Amino acid sequence: MDNVAVPPRPLGQLPVPSVENLAALVLRLCWKGLVSGASAVSVRDAVTILRLAREIQHDDVLAAAAEARARAQMFQKGMVSTPWTAKRHIDPARWRAFMDDLRRECEPFAPRDTPRVIQAAR
Repeated sequence: MDNVAVPPRPLGQLPVPSVENLAALVLRLCWKGLVSGASAVSVRDAVTILRLAREIQHDDVLAAAAEARARAQMFQKGMVSTPWTAKRHIDPARWRAFMDDLRRECEPFAPRDTPRVIQAAR
């Protein structure tokens, strides 16, 4: 087998192979069998495990994207409350100038529905 870097683990604990490790091993065994003429792993089995690894990886990507979306929504909710927090600390005479500056600074980066939320904070 090829030399593969093994991540550190507590003493006495065996490594747990990932689906990607298993898929790579099956693919190598299948390829060696095809080259030598005596296959220990069928091509069908190799394809099946590769498909499974791809599906698991795809599910992980979807979960990471959903987590990133949730964090972005939480951040956006926090940003919506920022003008109200600032309003408690800013002199009412300077409030309109502050909101105009905030609107001007945020407009290039904001989704299309955000300016209405900031305007509602007047």
